[in-house]
Amino acid sequence: MSVAHPLGGARTTRPIWGHGRGVRSGPKKRLSQPVMCSSSGRRGCTNRNWMRKLSNGSILRRRVQSDCCSNNGSVYTAMDISAQDLSRWLADPATHAARQGVCRSITAALMNVGASLYVGGWLVRDPAMEGLGVVTEMGAELASGVVELFTQELWYAGTALVRQLIEVEYLIWHFSTDRTRAATWLASTPEEIRTQFSPGSMRKESAGRFRDKEYWVHCDQGGHPNPRGRPLLKNHSNPLGTRQGSWVDLAQHLERLWGHLTIALDEYHMSEAAAKELRDQLSRLLEEWHRVDQASHRRRTD
Repeated sequence: MSVAHPLGGARTTRPIWGHGRGVRSGPKKRLSQPVMCSSSGRRGCTNRNWMRKLSNGSILRRRVQSDCCSNNGSVYTAMDISAQDLSRWLADPATHAARQGVCRSITAALMNVGASLYVGGWLVRDPAMEGLGVVTEMGAELASGVVELFTQELWYAGTALVRQLIEVEYLIWHFSTDRTRAATWLASTPEEIRTQFSPGSMRKESAGRFRDKEYWVHCDQGGHPNPRGRPLLKNHSNPLGTRQGSWVDLAQHLERLWGHLTIALDEYHMSEAAAKELRDQLSRLLEEWHRVDQASHRRRTD
């Protein structure tokens, strides 16, 4: 069973955000067919009137406005959680504090590690270390900007920076697979950057690790001005009544980025740039976040 989820993502066969739970309407019933939007005709849409065929052949309908038709029609598994419960997950102060803690702590770690790599690479004339450091510092500044904008509830502006942060995530993964790539990137011309290090080429090389759809959704929401970014604006309605899910998305991207960076450091024999104490601290923080925040388990697979 699947429903469209307004926070972005893609089709999955796991429960929305773990624990066997998702969005439902009405009494708990087992649904057997994908949602079909009566507005857009798209599967996985909950825009305005959606309908679902039950296993007994009847049709379940609900009127609700999501950003499927104005966003990306993301699909998640639904079983026994109402939209009100989902909103409560996102608005809960304790879980929200855990999300923010993850974002702020990883951002600070990126700042420190990036500076250490850049200075060390410059001192020992190691362009690979220097290149990895520069990209890490870029990621740290972008993440810091997102945190500040989200704190001010400037969701659209912050989401624009998240899209750039995703490109940093691509680059750090790209560098982790081959040390020479960081040095090549550092010395590349703008034309070489566009051809050798474009987001599309890195997604293609990732063989499914990074999805086109995820990137395109972020481009729609925070790239060039697009009406699909409208639900992020302050004076426009949001289907869940809260935009706190943007913190979930940021935390997940930062978690992935940090993971790629630690792999790159190990591959480059630079593990000392991120001390064991720091890694352990962030691991505990992430573990606690996943424990208390059901939203952290969101999985997007296509």
